[in-house]
Amino acid sequence: METRRVLVAFITRSGYTRLVAKAIAQRLRGAGLEVDVADLELCTRHPERYDAIVLGGAVHHGHHSEALATWIEENREALDERLTALVSIERGDHTPALFAHTHWRPTRVLVLTAVHEPLVRRLMRELRDQAAPAAPTLDWSKISAFVEELVPLIRAAPRRADFRVLPFGWPTRKVGVAS
Repeated sequence: METRRVLVAFITRSGYTRLVAKAIAQRLRGAGLEVDVADLELCTRHPERYDAIVLGGAVHHGHHSEALATWIEENREALDERLTALVSIERGDHTPALFAHTHWRPTRVLVLTAVHEPLVRRLMRELRDQAAPAAPTLDWSKISAFVEELVPLIRAAPRRADFRVLPFGWPTRKVGVAS
């Protein structure tokens, strides 16, 4: 049986989304899937080479990063033909605005609320202890449950071999091909 390939790509400003993306990738690998992790701002991966794609991003100042929206728009064909998921770290629900902007509808969405230590308390602790900034509190059990939900969906999704890539790079589903 062919191993399913998954791209876990993220965009991060403070590093928390990278942390979540790596945790998701580790859990997917533990389930026997082949996983690549990439920063979307540096991503040279071709999404059409994957069976499933998990994107991660955080909301800053009320919206997802423009780089995330641009990547989605540039790769919509590949995203629309694959199982896709979005992991959004935010306060509130800003995913509808991203979907309206990009016209993308992922198969699954996980919205995580990052709870940061209040600024004054954090600054006092850092000054007192000379410690690094504390990571936000994330619901790791929610992340694990999300991955557990994704694994059977990924295994049941069409394989990338069910698609062919046209010369200009857009995949298209093979129809009526005799083997």
